Amino acid sequence: HIGKGYNELKNCLERLKGEGYLFLFFGEIDNLFIKQIETDCISLGKITNDKKLAEIYSASDVYLTPALQEPFGKTIIEAMACGTPVVCFDANGPKDIVDHKKTGYKAIPYDPVDLSEGVKWVISDKEQTNQLGNESIMKIKNHFDINMIANQYINLYNFLLKK
Repeated sequence: HIGKGYNELKNCLERLKGEGYLFLFFGEIDNLFIKQIETDCISLGKITNDKKLAEIYSASDVYLTPALQEPFGKTIIEAMACGTPVVCFDANGPKDIVDHKKTGYKAIPYDPVDLSEGVKWVISDKEQTNQLGNESIMKIKNHFDINMIANQYINLYNFLLKK
């Protein structure tokens, strides 16, 4: 559980308790963890339908990931592609994907207090939240588009073949 950031998430959510937030969890979440959270939350379980997943991201005001060891961040890319700002730690893969206060909020590594401040900051102003979402979509289109990535691989393979 340490690598997943459950302790940091639990501490973060404790700081957000009573502020009217509803937290949605999806994926393979430990039910014991869900029971320990003393705030409004719903566990959606594992989502295998891409359309439903996109709807969940799009309906959310913020995507919060407390991951401690995230080499890339596929779910971060998915959330941003749906226009959902991301709150994460400024470490590992997420630090290279999220732009602080432009596409989301990068909290001080492994500090649940700053993580909770990030959630508050992202949703403190609806216009700001929308702007963060729009910037997120543009970042994904400009840096993670499937055609662009495919061309980068082709160029890499061609370069390696020439060597």
